Amino acid sequence: MPESTHPTTRSRRLLVFGTGDVATKALALLAHSPTQARIRVVGRNSDKTLRTANMARLSANQLGHLPAIDWAVTDIEDESRTADVIASFRPDVIFNAMSLQAWHVITQLPREGTARLIKAGYGPWLSMHLAPARALMLAVRASGVRPTVVNAAFPDAVHPALAPAGLSPDAGIGNVANYVPGLRSLVAGELGVEAEKVEIRFIAHHYVSFSVSRQGQTNGAPYHLGIRCDGEELTKQLDPAELFRQLSVREPRTGGRDGQLMTAASAVSVLRPLLSGESALVHVPGFGGRVGGWTAQADGGELRLDLPENLSEAAALEINNSGQRFDGIDRFDADGTAHFTDAAREVMRAELDFDAGPLRPEDSFAYSAELGSIFTAALRRQWLSAQLPDDLLVRL
Repeated sequence: MPESTHPTTRSRRLLVFGTGDVATKALALLAHSPTQARIRVVGRNSDKTLRTANMARLSANQLGHLPAIDWAVTDIEDESRTADVIASFRPDVIFNAMSLQAWHVITQLPREGTARLIKAGYGPWLSMHLAPARALMLAVRASGVRPTVVNAAFPDAVHPALAPAGLSPDAGIGNVANYVPGLRSLVAGELGVEAEKVEIRFIAHHYVSFSVSRQGQTNGAPYHLGIRCDGEELTKQLDPAELFRQLSVREPRTGGRDGQLMTAASAVSVLRPLLSGESALVHVPGFGGRVGGWTAQADGGELRLDLPENLSEAAALEINNSGQRFDGIDRFDADGTAHFTDAAREVMRAELDFDAGPLRPEDSFAYSAELGSIFTAALRRQWLSAQLPDDLLVRL
Protein backbone atom coordinates (compact mmCIF):
# COMPACT_ATOMS: atom_id res chain seq x y z
CA MET A 1 0.00 0.00 0.00
CA PRO A 2 1.20 3.60 -0.52
CA GLU A 3 3.13 4.75 2.54
CA SER A 4 2.41 8.43 2.86
CA THR A 5 0.75 9.97 -0.17
CA HIS A 6 -2.89 10.81 0.52
CA PRO A 7 -5.26 11.09 -2.47
CA THR A 8 -5.97 14.75 -1.77
CA THR A 9 -2.35 15.96 -1.68
CA ARG A 10 -1.64 15.60 -5.43
CA SER A 11 -2.98 13.90 -8.51
CA ARG A 12 -2.76 10.16 -8.00
CA ARG A 13 -0.84 8.14 -10.56
CA LEU A 14 -2.00 4.92 -12.19
CA LEU A 15 0.31 2.63 -14.14
CA VAL A 16 -1.54 0.17 -16.40
CA PHE A 17 0.39 -2.89 -17.58
CA GLY A 18 -1.14 -4.45 -20.69
CA THR A 19 -2.84 -3.37 -23.90
CA GLY A 20 -5.30 -6.22 -24.30
CA ASP A 21 -9.06 -6.32 -24.04
CA VAL A 22 -9.56 -5.81 -20.30
CA ALA A 23 -6.82 -3.18 -20.00
CA THR A 24 -8.14 -1.21 -22.98
CA LYS A 25 -11.75 -1.28 -21.78
CA ALA A 26 -10.83 -0.35 -18.21
CA LEU A 27 -8.67 2.50 -19.49
CA ALA A 28 -11.56 3.82 -21.58
CA LEU A 29 -13.98 3.64 -18.65
CA LEU A 30 -11.57 5.63 -16.49
CA ALA A 31 -10.79 8.15 -19.21
CA HIS A 32 -14.44 8.68 -20.15
CA SER A 33 -15.37 9.90 -16.68
CA PRO A 34 -14.05 12.79 -14.63
CA THR A 35 -10.68 11.81 -13.16
CA GLN A 36 -7.79 13.75 -11.73
CA ALA A 37 -5.46 10.76 -11.97
CA ARG A 38 -2.41 10.76 -14.19
CA ILE A 39 -2.32 7.50 -16.18
CA ARG A 40 0.51 5.79 -18.00
CA VAL A 41 -0.06 2.72 -20.18
CA VAL A 42 2.77 0.20 -20.44
CA GLY A 43 3.06 -2.38 -23.22
CA ARG A 44 5.75 -4.25 -25.10
CA ASN A 45 4.89 -3.01 -28.60
CA SER A 46 5.46 0.72 -29.00
CA ASP A 47 2.97 1.25 -31.83
CA LYS A 48 0.14 -0.65 -30.14
CA THR A 49 0.82 0.99 -26.78
CA LEU A 50 0.86 4.49 -28.32
CA ARG A 51 -2.41 3.82 -30.15
CA THR A 52 -4.05 2.38 -27.02
CA ALA A 53 -3.11 5.43 -24.95
CA ASN A 54 -4.16 7.86 -27.67
CA MET A 55 -7.50 6.16 -28.28
CA ALA A 56 -8.39 6.45 -24.60
CA ARG A 57 -7.24 10.07 -24.39
CA LEU A 58 -8.77 11.30 -27.67
CA SER A 59 -12.10 9.52 -27.26
CA ALA A 60 -12.33 11.05 -23.79
CA ASN A 61 -11.66 14.46 -25.36
CA GLN A 62 -14.62 13.83 -27.67
CA LEU A 63 -16.79 13.55 -24.55
CA GLY A 64 -15.40 16.70 -22.98
CA HIS A 65 -12.87 15.08 -20.65
CA LEU A 66 -9.15 15.87 -20.65
CA PRO A 67 -7.39 12.97 -18.92
CA ALA A 68 -3.61 12.96 -18.58
CA ILE A 69 -2.63 9.73 -20.35
CA ASP A 70 0.76 8.79 -21.79
CA TRP A 71 2.66 5.57 -22.44
CA ALA A 72 5.86 3.59 -22.00
CA VAL A 73 7.35 0.35 -23.29
CA THR A 74 9.02 -2.57 -21.53
CA ASP A 75 9.53 -6.31 -21.73
CA ILE A 76 8.06 -7.77 -18.56
CA GLU A 77 10.87 -10.35 -18.44
CA ASP A 78 13.42 -7.52 -18.26
CA GLU A 79 13.22 -6.82 -14.53
CA SER A 80 15.66 -3.90 -14.53
CA ARG A 81 13.93 -2.09 -17.39
CA THR A 82 10.47 -2.64 -15.90
CA ALA A 83 11.70 -1.46 -12.48
CA ASP A 84 12.98 1.73 -14.12
CA VAL A 85 9.58 2.30 -15.78
CA ILE A 86 7.92 1.98 -12.37
CA ALA A 87 10.47 4.10 -10.51
CA SER A 88 10.38 6.92 -13.06
CA PHE A 89 6.59 7.26 -12.83
CA ARG A 90 6.21 6.53 -9.08
CA PRO A 91 2.64 5.23 -9.33
CA ASP A 92 0.25 5.17 -6.41
CA VAL A 93 -1.63 2.29 -8.05
CA ILE A 94 -0.58 -0.35 -10.59
CA PHE A 95 -3.15 -2.29 -12.59
CA ASN A 96 -1.85 -5.53 -14.10
CA ALA A 97 -3.81 -6.93 -17.04
CA MET A 98 -1.11 -9.14 -18.58
CA SER A 99 -1.41 -12.84 -19.30
CA LEU A 100 0.53 -15.21 -21.54
CA GLN A 101 -2.70 -16.76 -22.75
CA ALA A 102 -6.12 -15.18 -22.39
CA TRP A 103 -8.57 -17.19 -20.30
CA HIS A 104 -11.08 -17.36 -23.14
CA VAL A 105 -8.81 -19.17 -25.63
CA ILE A 106 -9.98 -22.63 -24.60
CA THR A 107 -13.63 -21.53 -24.62
CA GLN A 108 -13.39 -20.56 -28.28
CA LEU A 109 -12.41 -24.01 -29.48
CA PRO A 110 -14.92 -26.27 -31.20
CA ARG A 111 -17.60 -27.06 -28.62
CA GLU A 112 -16.58 -30.66 -27.99
CA GLY A 113 -13.00 -29.64 -27.32
CA THR A 114 -13.97 -26.91 -24.89
CA ALA A 115 -16.41 -29.23 -23.10
CA ARG A 116 -13.68 -31.78 -22.46
CA LEU A 117 -10.88 -29.40 -21.49
CA ILE A 118 -13.04 -27.28 -19.23
CA LYS A 119 -13.55 -30.26 -16.92
CA ALA A 120 -10.02 -29.67 -15.69
CA GLY A 121 -10.99 -26.21 -14.46
CA TYR A 122 -8.77 -23.17 -14.91
CA GLY A 123 -6.26 -24.32 -12.33
CA PRO A 124 -3.92 -26.15 -14.72
CA TRP A 125 -3.60 -22.94 -16.77
CA LEU A 126 -2.37 -20.98 -13.75
CA SER A 127 1.17 -20.57 -15.10
CA MET A 128 -0.11 -18.43 -17.99
CA HIS A 129 -1.23 -15.77 -15.52
CA LEU A 130 1.31 -16.36 -12.77
CA ALA A 131 4.43 -15.83 -14.89
CA PRO A 132 3.91 -12.17 -15.92
CA ALA A 133 2.39 -11.27 -12.54
CA ARG A 134 5.44 -12.61 -10.71
CA ALA A 135 7.79 -10.80 -13.10
CA LEU A 136 5.91 -7.55 -12.49
CA MET A 137 5.99 -7.94 -8.72
CA LEU A 138 9.74 -8.61 -8.78
CA ALA A 139 10.15 -5.38 -10.74
CA VAL A 140 7.94 -3.52 -8.26
CA ARG A 141 10.16 -4.75 -5.44
CA ALA A 142 13.30 -3.70 -7.31
CA SER A 143 11.87 -0.25 -8.11
CA GLY A 144 11.80 0.90 -4.50
CA VAL A 145 8.23 2.20 -5.00
CA ARG A 146 5.38 0.79 -2.92
CA PRO A 147 2.15 1.19 -4.89
CA THR A 148 -1.11 -0.64 -4.37
CA VAL A 149 -1.09 -3.39 -7.01
CA VAL A 150 -4.40 -4.57 -8.49
CA ASN A 151 -4.25 -7.69 -10.64
CA ALA A 152 -6.75 -8.89 -13.26
CA ALA A 153 -5.04 -12.20 -14.10
CA PHE A 154 -6.59 -15.14 -12.17
CA PRO A 155 -6.04 -13.42 -8.79
CA ASP A 156 -7.83 -16.20 -6.86
CA ALA A 157 -4.83 -18.46 -7.53
CA VAL A 158 -1.98 -16.16 -8.62
CA HIS A 159 -1.96 -14.29 -5.32
CA PRO A 160 -1.64 -17.26 -2.93
CA ALA A 161 1.13 -18.63 -5.18
CA LEU A 162 3.07 -15.37 -4.78
CA ALA A 163 2.22 -14.56 -1.15
CA PRO A 164 4.87 -16.76 0.52
CA ALA A 165 7.64 -14.81 -1.22
CA GLY A 166 6.03 -11.48 -0.31
CA LEU A 167 5.16 -10.86 -3.96
CA SER A 168 1.36 -10.99 -3.94
CA PRO A 169 -0.53 -8.07 -5.46
CA ASP A 170 -2.80 -6.35 -2.95
CA ALA A 171 -6.11 -7.18 -4.63
CA GLY A 172 -7.69 -8.70 -7.69
CA ILE A 173 -10.74 -7.85 -9.77
CA GLY A 174 -13.56 -9.58 -11.60
CA ASN A 175 -14.80 -13.17 -11.24
CA VAL A 176 -17.67 -13.23 -8.70
CA ALA A 177 -17.62 -9.42 -8.73
CA ASN A 178 -18.98 -9.58 -12.27
CA TYR A 179 -22.26 -11.02 -10.99
CA VAL A 180 -22.86 -8.56 -8.17
CA PRO A 181 -24.72 -5.98 -10.34
CA GLY A 182 -27.12 -8.63 -11.62
CA LEU A 183 -27.71 -10.02 -8.14
CA ARG A 184 -28.29 -6.52 -6.79
CA SER A 185 -30.82 -5.85 -9.53
CA LEU A 186 -32.66 -9.13 -8.85
CA VAL A 187 -32.84 -8.49 -5.11
CA ALA A 188 -34.03 -4.93 -5.67
CA GLY A 189 -36.78 -6.27 -7.92
CA GLU A 190 -37.83 -8.83 -5.34
CA LEU A 191 -37.98 -6.20 -2.60
CA GLY A 192 -39.43 -3.40 -4.72
CA VAL A 193 -36.59 -0.99 -3.87
CA GLU A 194 -33.91 0.90 -5.78
CA ALA A 195 -30.82 -1.18 -6.52
CA GLU A 196 -28.58 1.38 -4.80
CA LYS A 197 -30.18 0.40 -1.48
CA VAL A 198 -29.06 -3.22 -1.86
CA GLU A 199 -25.63 -4.31 -0.62
CA ILE A 200 -24.14 -7.62 -1.76
CA ARG A 201 -21.13 -9.41 -0.25
CA PHE A 202 -20.26 -12.46 -2.32
CA ILE A 203 -17.53 -14.75 -0.97
CA ALA A 204 -16.56 -17.50 -3.41
CA HIS A 205 -13.78 -18.84 -5.61
CA HIS A 206 -13.46 -18.09 -9.33
CA TYR A 207 -15.05 -21.46 -10.13
CA VAL A 208 -18.39 -20.28 -8.73
CA SER A 209 -18.54 -17.37 -11.17
CA PHE A 210 -17.76 -19.69 -14.06
CA SER A 211 -20.39 -22.23 -13.02
CA VAL A 212 -23.13 -19.72 -12.26
CA SER A 213 -22.65 -17.99 -15.61
CA ARG A 214 -22.95 -21.23 -17.57
CA GLN A 215 -25.21 -23.44 -15.48
CA GLY A 216 -27.15 -21.09 -13.23
CA GLN A 217 -25.80 -22.90 -10.20
CA THR A 218 -22.54 -23.45 -8.34
CA ASN A 219 -22.40 -27.17 -9.14
CA GLY A 220 -21.76 -27.95 -5.48
CA ALA A 221 -18.97 -25.43 -4.94
CA PRO A 222 -19.35 -23.57 -1.61
CA TYR A 223 -20.01 -19.85 -1.28
CA HIS A 224 -21.46 -17.25 1.05
CA LEU A 225 -23.84 -14.59 -0.22
CA GLY A 226 -24.55 -11.75 2.20
CA ILE A 227 -27.47 -9.44 1.40
CA ARG A 228 -28.45 -6.19 3.11
CA CYS A 229 -31.01 -3.54 2.24
CA ASP A 230 -30.94 -0.14 3.91
CA GLY A 231 -28.63 -1.67 6.51
CA GLU A 232 -31.00 -4.54 7.33
CA GLU A 233 -29.60 -8.07 7.09
CA LEU A 234 -31.72 -10.09 4.64
CA THR A 235 -29.46 -13.03 3.85
CA LYS A 236 -31.75 -15.65 5.38
CA GLN A 237 -34.88 -14.26 3.74
CA LEU A 238 -33.77 -14.85 0.15
CA ASP A 239 -32.75 -18.05 -1.63
CA PRO A 240 -29.30 -17.62 -3.23
CA ALA A 241 -29.75 -20.73 -5.40
CA GLU A 242 -32.90 -19.24 -6.90
CA LEU A 243 -31.14 -15.92 -7.45
CA PHE A 244 -28.36 -17.70 -9.35
CA ARG A 245 -30.91 -19.55 -11.46
CA GLN A 246 -32.73 -16.33 -12.27
CA LEU A 247 -29.62 -14.41 -13.33
CA SER A 248 -29.59 -15.77 -16.87
CA VAL A 249 -33.39 -15.57 -17.12
CA ARG A 250 -34.13 -12.08 -15.82
CA GLU A 251 -30.72 -10.39 -16.16
CA PRO A 252 -29.10 -11.95 -19.25
CA ARG A 253 -26.06 -10.22 -20.68
CA THR A 254 -23.28 -10.78 -23.15
CA GLY A 255 -20.74 -13.25 -21.83
CA GLY A 256 -17.37 -14.76 -22.67
CA ARG A 257 -14.80 -12.68 -24.49
CA ASP A 258 -17.46 -10.29 -25.77
CA GLY A 259 -18.64 -9.68 -22.22
CA GLN A 260 -15.33 -8.43 -20.85
CA LEU A 261 -16.71 -4.94 -20.49
CA MET A 262 -18.14 -6.23 -17.20
CA THR A 263 -14.70 -7.41 -16.08
CA ALA A 264 -13.28 -4.01 -16.98
CA ALA A 265 -16.08 -2.32 -15.03
CA SER A 266 -15.24 -4.53 -12.05
CA ALA A 267 -11.64 -3.37 -12.35
CA VAL A 268 -12.68 0.28 -12.39
CA SER A 269 -14.92 -0.27 -9.36
CA VAL A 270 -11.72 -1.06 -7.45
CA LEU A 271 -9.32 1.36 -9.17
CA ARG A 272 -11.56 4.43 -8.92
CA PRO A 273 -11.85 4.56 -5.11
CA LEU A 274 -8.14 3.79 -4.77
CA LEU A 275 -7.38 6.79 -6.97
CA SER A 276 -10.00 9.18 -5.57
CA GLY A 277 -9.85 8.19 -1.91
CA GLU A 278 -13.63 7.75 -1.79
CA SER A 279 -15.29 5.01 0.26
CA ALA A 280 -16.69 1.94 -1.49
CA LEU A 281 -17.46 -1.69 -0.84
CA VAL A 282 -15.51 -3.73 -3.40
CA HIS A 283 -15.11 -7.37 -4.38
CA VAL A 284 -11.44 -8.25 -4.55
CA PRO A 285 -10.28 -11.80 -5.38
CA GLY A 286 -6.96 -12.78 -3.88
CA PHE A 287 -7.11 -10.00 -1.28
CA GLY A 288 -3.79 -9.75 0.54
CA GLY A 289 -2.57 -13.03 -0.97
CA ARG A 290 -5.58 -15.09 0.09
CA VAL A 291 -7.12 -17.86 -1.99
CA GLY A 292 -10.40 -17.06 -3.76
CA GLY A 293 -12.89 -14.19 -3.62
CA TRP A 294 -13.28 -11.63 -0.80
CA THR A 295 -14.92 -8.30 0.00
CA ALA A 296 -13.12 -5.21 1.22
CA GLN A 297 -13.80 -1.61 2.10
CA ALA A 298 -11.91 1.01 0.12
CA ASP A 299 -11.32 4.23 2.04
CA GLY A 300 -8.65 6.90 1.84
CA GLY A 301 -6.91 5.11 -1.00
CA GLU A 302 -6.47 1.91 1.00
CA LEU A 303 -8.29 -1.40 1.37
CA ARG A 304 -9.34 -3.35 4.45
CA LEU A 305 -11.09 -6.69 4.72
CA ASP A 306 -14.87 -6.31 5.16
CA LEU A 307 -16.68 -9.66 5.34
CA PRO A 308 -20.42 -10.38 5.49
CA GLU A 309 -22.07 -10.32 8.87
CA ASN A 310 -21.60 -13.55 10.86
CA LEU A 311 -18.90 -14.90 8.53
CA SER A 312 -15.45 -15.28 10.08
CA GLU A 313 -12.25 -15.00 8.09
CA ALA A 314 -11.51 -18.66 8.87
CA ALA A 315 -14.92 -19.71 7.48
CA ALA A 316 -14.41 -17.58 4.37
CA LEU A 317 -10.98 -19.14 3.84
CA GLU A 318 -12.47 -22.63 4.09
CA ILE A 319 -15.09 -21.71 1.48
CA ASN A 320 -12.38 -20.56 -0.89
CA ASN A 321 -9.99 -23.44 -0.21
CA SER A 322 -12.79 -25.89 -0.93
CA GLY A 323 -13.87 -23.91 -3.99
CA GLN A 324 -10.44 -23.99 -5.60
CA ARG A 325 -10.59 -27.79 -5.83
CA PHE A 326 -13.55 -27.42 -8.21
CA ASP A 327 -11.21 -25.31 -10.36
CA GLY A 328 -8.60 -28.06 -10.47
CA ILE A 329 -6.27 -26.77 -7.72
CA ASP A 330 -5.70 -29.11 -4.79
CA ARG A 331 -3.49 -26.91 -2.62
CA PHE A 332 -0.58 -24.50 -2.34
CA ASP A 333 2.56 -25.42 -0.44
CA ALA A 334 4.22 -23.09 2.04
CA ASP A 335 6.56 -21.89 -0.73
CA GLY A 336 3.69 -21.14 -3.14
CA THR A 337 4.00 -24.32 -5.21
CA ALA A 338 0.62 -25.18 -6.72
CA HIS A 339 -0.61 -28.77 -6.85
CA PHE A 340 -3.44 -29.69 -9.20
CA THR A 341 -6.14 -32.24 -8.46
CA ASP A 342 -5.87 -35.77 -9.77
CA ALA A 343 -9.05 -35.23 -11.81
CA ALA A 344 -7.64 -32.10 -13.46
CA ARG A 345 -4.34 -33.79 -14.23
CA GLU A 346 -6.16 -36.72 -15.82
CA VAL A 347 -8.11 -34.40 -18.13
CA MET A 348 -4.96 -32.57 -19.18
CA ARG A 349 -3.20 -35.88 -19.76
CA ALA A 350 -6.05 -37.34 -21.78
CA GLU A 351 -6.76 -34.26 -23.91
CA LEU A 352 -3.31 -32.74 -24.34
CA ASP A 353 -0.88 -35.43 -23.24
CA PHE A 354 0.39 -32.87 -20.71
CA ASP A 355 1.33 -33.83 -17.18
CA ALA A 356 0.13 -30.94 -15.03
CA GLY A 357 2.62 -31.60 -12.26
CA PRO A 358 3.42 -29.25 -9.35
CA LEU A 359 4.00 -25.65 -10.45
CA ARG A 360 6.68 -23.66 -8.64
CA PRO A 361 6.23 -19.88 -9.12
CA GLU A 362 9.84 -19.45 -10.26
CA ASP A 363 9.28 -22.02 -13.02
CA SER A 364 6.09 -20.43 -14.36
CA PHE A 365 7.55 -19.06 -17.62
CA ALA A 366 9.08 -22.42 -18.55
CA TYR A 367 5.91 -24.26 -17.48
CA SER A 368 3.83 -21.92 -19.65
CA ALA A 369 6.08 -22.39 -22.66
CA GLU A 370 5.78 -26.18 -22.44
CA LEU A 371 2.01 -26.11 -21.91
CA GLY A 372 1.52 -23.56 -24.69
CA SER A 373 3.58 -25.57 -27.17
CA ILE A 374 1.71 -28.79 -26.36
CA PHE A 375 -1.66 -27.03 -26.48
CA THR A 376 -0.96 -25.48 -29.89
CA ALA A 377 0.21 -28.80 -31.30
CA ALA A 378 -2.84 -30.60 -29.93
CA LEU A 379 -5.18 -28.00 -31.37
CA ARG A 380 -3.73 -28.36 -34.83
CA ARG A 381 -3.81 -32.14 -34.53
CA GLN A 382 -7.29 -32.58 -33.09
CA TRP A 383 -9.25 -29.53 -34.23
CA LEU A 384 -7.87 -28.64 -37.64
CA SER A 385 -10.93 -26.53 -38.46
CA ALA A 386 -10.27 -24.12 -35.59
CA GLN A 387 -9.02 -20.65 -36.51
CA LEU A 388 -5.75 -20.58 -34.60
CA PRO A 389 -3.15 -17.84 -34.38
CA ASP A 390 0.42 -18.90 -35.10
CA ASP A 391 1.39 -18.12 -31.52
CA LEU A 392 -1.16 -18.52 -28.76
CA LEU A 393 1.23 -17.17 -26.15
CA VAL A 394 0.41 -13.48 -26.37
CA ARG A 395 1.06 -11.09 -23.51
CA LEU A 396 -1.98 -8.90 -23.19
